[in-house]
Amino acid sequence: MIRGLAGAIAVESVAGDLNINNFANHNTTASELESAAVVERVDPGWASRLFVGRVVEVDRLIDFLAPPRGRQQGADALVVSAVSGMGGIGKTALVLHCASMAAERGWFSGGVLSVNLRGYDLASRPVHSNRVYSSILRALRVPADDIPATVDEQATAYHLHLDQLAEQGERVLLVLDNAIDVAQLRDLLPHNHAHRTLVTTRDVLDLPGGSRMILGVLSERDAVELLNKSLYTVNPRDTRPITEPVAAWRLINLCGLLPLAVKIAAAILGDEPDREIDSLCEELDDTSERLPVLEYGGPGIAAVIELSHERLSKRNKDAALLLPLLTVNPGPDLSSEAVAALAEVTLTTAAIRLRTLRSASLVQRTPSGRWQLHDLVAAHARKKLNPRENEVAISRLISYYAELTERADKRLRASEDRKIERSADYKAASDEFNAERPNLVAVAELACSSRCHQQAYSIGINLARYLSRFRHLNDWVVTAKCAVNSSSALGRFAMVASAKNNLGLALRESRNFEEAIENFEHCLILYGILNDRDGKSTVICNLGITLFDLRRFDSAIVVHQRALELCRELNDRDGEAMALHNLGLALKEVRRFDEAIIAHQQAKEIFQDLGSRRGTRAALGGLGLALREAGRTADALAALQSAVDLCQDLNDRHSEAMATDDLGATLRIAGRNEEGLSVHRRAVDLFLETEDAHGEAKALANLGVALIENGQEDEAVVALERACIISRTIGDRYNEALAFNNLGVALRKLDRADEAVAVLEQARDISQTIGDKYNEALAWTNIGYTLSESKHENERIVAFRNACSLFGKLGDRRSEGAISMDLGEALAKAGRELEACAAFEVSCDCYRALGDRCHEGESLNNIGVIFWRMRRVDEALQAFQNACACYQEIGDRHGEGRAWRVLGQALWDSNRREEAKQVLRMAVTAFEESNDRERATEAKELLQS
Repeated sequence: MIRGLAGAIAVESVAGDLNINNFANHNTTASELESAAVVERVDPGWASRLFVGRVVEVDRLIDFLAPPRGRQQGADALVVSAVSGMGGIGKTALVLHCASMAAERGWFSGGVLSVNLRGYDLASRPVHSNRVYSSILRALRVPADDIPATVDEQATAYHLHLDQLAEQGERVLLVLDNAIDVAQLRDLLPHNHAHRTLVTTRDVLDLPGGSRMILGVLSERDAVELLNKSLYTVNPRDTRPITEPVAAWRLINLCGLLPLAVKIAAAILGDEPDREIDSLCEELDDTSERLPVLEYGGPGIAAVIELSHERLSKRNKDAALLLPLLTVNPGPDLSSEAVAALAEVTLTTAAIRLRTLRSASLVQRTPSGRWQLHDLVAAHARKKLNPRENEVAISRLISYYAELTERADKRLRASEDRKIERSADYKAASDEFNAERPNLVAVAELACSSRCHQQAYSIGINLARYLSRFRHLNDWVVTAKCAVNSSSALGRFAMVASAKNNLGLALRESRNFEEAIENFEHCLILYGILNDRDGKSTVICNLGITLFDLRRFDSAIVVHQRALELCRELNDRDGEAMALHNLGLALKEVRRFDEAIIAHQQAKEIFQDLGSRRGTRAALGGLGLALREAGRTADALAALQSAVDLCQDLNDRHSEAMATDDLGATLRIAGRNEEGLSVHRRAVDLFLETEDAHGEAKALANLGVALIENGQEDEAVVALERACIISRTIGDRYNEALAFNNLGVALRKLDRADEAVAVLEQARDISQTIGDKYNEALAWTNIGYTLSESKHENERIVAFRNACSLFGKLGDRRSEGAISMDLGEALAKAGRELEACAAFEVSCDCYRALGDRCHEGESLNNIGVIFWRMRRVDEALQAFQNACACYQEIGDRHGEGRAWRVLGQALWDSNRREEAKQVLRMAVTAFEESNDRERATEAKELLQS
């Protein structure tokens, strides 16, 4: 009972009646003497010092025990509540805790009695009801002389006395603890509905007029509290769970959150006060030794589980034999179909045996209807499986999952080919994948390690579509590596090439670009050996996209052009269109907009000729983005709207979500902010509908940017925080960093600078961890903008310098030029003129290389200002003149006016007044022609002075 673990309990114990009349009437044997009942009277005020948590369960039982409110107890009221669960889960502790609460509240003036029926005791047989009556009557204060001698008379007296107490308004609570079956309980249940009975059992019992509660393990928080209380009971100065919180969390999880296991672990630690919790965790880490460790101080968890299993073996041998087989599954749970395959039985037979195991509290039913073993039950059952059985069961399980994966992937592919992603087939296949994903990933690894290489390869390849679509990127990488290893073991080049391509795609989506490129390059070698030009063109296309992601746009263009040539040689029209589309995306990034537009238009025409509406949709989307960057906003909106319309015709909600998001950004650029916001919100809803958490996070991030631009920073913070949470949840570190970057911008605009810096530092740290230099550079840039000029001068300079360095390494000359300009301004304000001049020169070089004469002129202007401050007059004048030449070349009259104005001021201060007047007149003219009256007036005033 709980007393030994819980401390003192205020009870009055009455041993079972052992007089000779009982023996004579019932042929009592010596073994039955050990099974006499002990009845304990639980007095008010008792409460276990070690009871923790179980708030929901306590509330439910207390509600059951409470007196009827405002009416007489109905004849149909529940009088029994049975609490079932595996051994050691804390059933007795729960019911005694609730019984003591009820006694303290005075709800049972007739008495609260606890009877241990010893249904699962190791040392004695279960207590029969005929061994209980006299003990309960004594506990209810019935005089010994009034207790009959025979069992039948005792039973009658027992129920008669309970009825009399009910008539007197004295309710009784009976706790029947450790019951093994309904027969043991039936004659003990009070007939009068005023009374209440709580039953604990490891088996699910069908009791008349009763409710059921299946007790689960503790929460992590409650398990740690139990560990802490258990140690405190032994030594109030023992604070190890507080001083070693991570180790304590690890320990209770190794104990499976099972109260008995946690208490045994606490007993071990209590006897070794100088021992660190981590050292006990190391012992428990070995699953083969976990149960022996938890046998400390006598029969432990293994004995508790073994008793349940032995009892089940006597009742249902087939169900008992199934339990060890379930441990073969490497994942967290199983479907009934998987169990049927594992045991090589029909689905109906598997379901019957599983229900039997569940009724014995040896397996658990999850809320989704799957089957799960407690870790400690699994550890015990695993030892009952011999090597041959294990090998055969593993083979059956792997074959089952390989067939399931192939079948579900075919359904996904078929529904996508029919352009009906939300069809019943698509949903059924995706639901099956969603339910089985953890098992499939684990089985892929198991198949690889078990040398079931054909199945490991098959699972890895057939999972790719689903894992990619639903953004389970880490799982994709793991299963793709299994496919590579197994295909390599089989020595089949075609399979290795396919597996390597799959792994490259997984690595690319996980932002591991360099590794992805290595795999694609290896693929090219293999396809070259195989003379497989179709495979080669596919891999070249993937390589180009990866280079694009690395922002190595020039290299991507070369690779896509190579793919285009190969596809044309092969007369692969579909590949040609895709190569053109990808080429257009890369050309857009190097600002070769006209060429990008042509490439996307050609891709669209080929896709239309082929009748590929999905390809046409992609080409329209790319065309819209290229037109937008070229400044042809109206044409861009038309193309993107066509892409959205085509997605709707296809009932392709996911592609519609992506196109809608691009449309929203273009509407913002067109100055139609309100429409843009509405469209971004639509995109978020579409991603939610298609259950694409990755897309939802990206759409929320774009919505956040739109809200920032619209001055709705508070709403932007909400959207961006949600994007961060979703990205973190699905393990998309790249978009998490991007969302943190935008969140930092929103917080900065709300003047929450400290929070903004903290968030931006998270973006920086995540980017560094995953090797994403671009997002890291963005984070450094935003940190520089956020830090106060007056308080954090040096930190701002460091931030801008780091950003410049990263953009330079990435070859992003435009960003490097822009941030070098900001760095130069920060250095100039700090009085570090030479460094400022060097930064402006880097900016100038970047813009000159890009052919951006406007920003080159601005950089030259800044160089001139720095030289002027340093009294390097000739160099300053030359810089100003060069800036003027830049603006003149592109016809930027306003920029030219600003350059003339600064040059005029410099000449004036150098006492070169005539030259100054001539230049200032040119400035006035330029400002007037560009309608900048204010600056024109300033230049005139300087001229007249």
